[in-house]
Amino acid sequence: MNRMQRVKQALAFLLGRAGGGRAPLSPALGRSLLALAAAGALVWFVLRDHGLLDHARLRRALDSLDARSRHLETQIVWYRERNRLLQAGDPFTLEEEARRLGMGRPGEELFRVVLPEDTATAKE
Repeated sequence: MNRMQRVKQALAFLLGRAGGGRAPLSPALGRSLLALAAAGALVWFVLRDHGLLDHARLRRALDSLDARSRHLETQIVWYRERNRLLQAGDPFTLEEEARRLGMGRPGEELFRVVLPEDTATAKE
C-alpha cells in the first residue's frame, strides 16, 4: 500500500467517524459547500480589517500624498532660488518683489484696480 492510499484510508476513517456513521455527502452538496466556503473566504479577504479594500484606499492616499510631496519639493526649490536671487541683489527680482508688495519707483503713480466682485467680498 503506497502513501497516497494510506492517506485516503485515514481520511475516509476520520470522515466516517465525524459523520457518526452517516452516508458521505453527495457530490453536488460537496461542491455547493466548497463554493460557499470559497465565497466566504473571498468576502473575508476583501472586507476584513487591512483587507483588499483598505489596501486600495491606502494606496490611493499614498499616491495622493506622494504627488503633494513632489509638488512641495518643487516649490521649495523655487523659493530657495528666489531667496538666493534676493540676497544676491538681482535687480529684476528685487523690483518684482517690490511691485508684488505694492511699491513703486519714486515719481511713479500707482493705480489699484478694484473689481466689483472684490468690493462685494471686502464688505462681507
